[in-house]
Amino acid sequence: MNTNKQVIDSGLDVLVKEGFSRLKNQRVAILANQASVDKNFEHITMLAKRHGVKITKLFAPEHGFSGVLQDMEHVGEAYDKKLNMPVISLYGDHKESLKLQAQHLADVDVLLCDLQDIGSRYYTFHCTIAWAMAACQQSQTRLMVIDRPNPINARTIEGNLVSPAQFSFVGAYPLPNRHGFSMGELVSYVRDALEVKLDLEIVWMKNYDRTLYFENYDLPFIAPSPNMPTINTAVVYPGMCLIEGTNLSEGRGTCTPFELVGAPYLNAEEFKQRIDSYNFPGVTTRACSFRPQFQKFAGQDCQGIFIHVTNRDAFKPLRFALGVIKSAMASSSFDWRREPYEFETDRLAIDLLLGQSVLRELLESSDNLDEIFAIYDHAERDFEKVREKYLVY
Repeated sequence: MNTNKQVIDSGLDVLVKEGFSRLKNQRVAILANQASVDKNFEHITMLAKRHGVKITKLFAPEHGFSGVLQDMEHVGEAYDKKLNMPVISLYGDHKESLKLQAQHLADVDVLLCDLQDIGSRYYTFHCTIAWAMAACQQSQTRLMVIDRPNPINARTIEGNLVSPAQFSFVGAYPLPNRHGFSMGELVSYVRDALEVKLDLEIVWMKNYDRTLYFENYDLPFIAPSPNMPTINTAVVYPGMCLIEGTNLSEGRGTCTPFELVGAPYLNAEEFKQRIDSYNFPGVTTRACSFRPQFQKFAGQDCQGIFIHVTNRDAFKPLRFALGVIKSAMASSSFDWRREPYEFETDRLAIDLLLGQSVLRELLESSDNLDEIFAIYDHAERDFEKVREKYLVY
C-alpha cells in the first residue's frame, strides 16, 4: 500500500468489514458493473455470495454488466455464469427500457446499487439509480446505495441547473454539469428533488476527504465505462461531453477520448489560436491530428487539439468547452448533432447537454461568452446553498 495516499474505505469496503450484516436474511438484487469492486479488486457479487447474501437478481446499467459496450449501444440480456442467473438490462433499445420496473422487484427485499460516478451530470449511472427509486417506492423495496468517491473531488461545482423542458437521461433533475457530490450524497439529493418516498440507506465511506482527486486514495480506479479510462478523462468530461452535441469528434475511437477534439474540416493551428485567445486558466492546448477508429469521422484524419490540464484547481472544464465550441463555430462546416440522442428525437442533443436551450441560442447569437458565464456564476452560487444540507463529509 502506498502510504502517501489517503487511506479510506469505500461503501463496499465498509459493507465487507461488516460481513454484509445489513443484508442478513434479505432477498437482494444487485445493480452493478465491472467497477463495483472493493480495494482488493474483488467484485461485489462474489463478495456478497461469500458472505451468504441471498442474491435473487442482477441488473446492468449502460455499457452492460461487464462494461464492454459503447455509449448509446443497446445492452441486451446477458447471463452471469458465476451466479447462474440472468442479468436484466436497464439500457435497452427504447426509452422505457432505461427504467427498472416494479415487477422486477416482486421477489426482492433490497435493491443494492454499486456504480462509480465520475462527478458529472451527463454520466448516466446516477440517473439509472434515480429512476429505480419509483419502482422501489411502488414495490416497497429498500434501496441501498454504496457510496464511492467523486473522482474529480466533491468540492468543486460548475454549471447551471437543467430546466424541466430539457429533462432527459443526461439530466433528469435540477443538477449542475459538475455536481460536487459523492454518489451517496447525490442520491440523497435526487430523492428529494424527485420527491420520492422510499426506504433509502446509504453505505457511507470511512475517512473520505472530499477535496481530493481519486489518485490520492488507496482505492483502485476501474474504468467505469469504455470511454472513461483515466482520471484525466474525468477531469475534462464535465465540459467536453458537450462535444457529443456537435459534429465535432470528441475523440471517441481513440485512446484518449474527451481529451481530443477536432474534425476533418478544421485547421488545427487556427482552431488552437481561437481557443487560446480566451486565456482559459489551468490548461494548455496542443494542435494535433488524430484518426478515430469508430463513431464520428471513423477512419478519417481530424485536425484539432489535445487538452493538457496543467492546474486542475484553476481549470474550468465547462467554460473551456464552450470556448472550444465557439471556436469551431467559426467554420461554416460546423453544425449541431441532428441525430437522436439518448432516445430523444424532438430536441437537439446540445440543448439536453446544456440543460437550457437559451444557452445554445446565446452561443449562436453572441460574439462572446460573458452572458453564459454570468448565468453559470449565478446558478453556482444558488446551488451551493441547496447542496450544503446534503454534504456528509
